[in-house]
Amino acid sequence: MQKFWQAFLRCDRILLVTFFLLFAFGLTALYSVQLGLGALENSLVVKQILFFCAGLVLVSFIMTVDYRLWQPFYPWLYVVCLFLLLLLFTPFGEVIRGVRSWLDFGFFIWQPVEIIKVLLILCLAGYFSKQGRHLRTWKPLIVSGVSVAVLVAITMIQPDLGSAMILFLLWLGLVLVLGLSRWQIALMTLLFLGVGLLGWTFVLK
Repeated sequence: MQKFWQAFLRCDRILLVTFFLLFAFGLTALYSVQLGLGALENSLVVKQILFFCAGLVLVSFIMTVDYRLWQPFYPWLYVVCLFLLLLLFTPFGEVIRGVRSWLDFGFFIWQPVEIIKVLLILCLAGYFSKQGRHLRTWKPLIVSGVSVAVLVAITMIQPDLGSAMILFLLWLGLVLVLGLSRWQIALMTLLFLGVGLLGWTFVLK
């Protein structure tokens, strides 16, 4: 409990307040939707509150764990990301509104890409921190880029363009803070423009 309070006192207060405000607004929106549908019971509201409480417990646990303990496990975190995405193409995968991005285990349905976003940040941070003085070379960019491209491609097959873009932007954001040279940024920009043009022409509907 002492570790939790120490971590709580160190956390970003503005981020914490924003977190609770977003939850309150979301809960209000769900309640208004149920009233509009004439629902007699607040099942969606109750479910949202239960998930929120479970999330608070999980956040409290994570806050007490030293983030550096995750670093040695970054290869396995990537394997988990890949496994969760491939699991969508098994009988557990559920198609909702034409997108196969949900896992149905009978008692609950969830979208694995949401947890993959967090795992990918830990995975990339662990990989980049291990590279040390090699960060400004092309090797970490290519290895990390190809690894994320595999996850993005699988997400596009579902097809879930929004989540695929978020995974790509997570990688791009971490790459930009590595301190790349100007010519590396210029070449990456040209590459992205070329890939984007090809994707717009031949891939996107």
